[in-house]
Amino acid sequence: MASTTVYAHFSKIHGKPREKVVKGSIIGIMGKTEKVKAKFPNLHFEVRLSENGLPINPLTVLPAIE
Repeated sequence: MASTTVYAHFSKIHGKPREKVVKGSIIGIMGKTEKVKAKFPNLHFEVRLSENGLPINPLTVLPAIE
């Protein structure tokens, strides 16, 4: 199943698409968008299916971290 990962609501992105990162790397700055009327800056991780671009639950396709 082909998919894309997304971190939504960054106010600033550090790095480039497909750039390799290591644990602890700063990949962006949390922010808030006008689409979501959030009271506080927030960030969330999404996995989207390539067929339709809709987000799915990441726990269904990513391995568990122990």
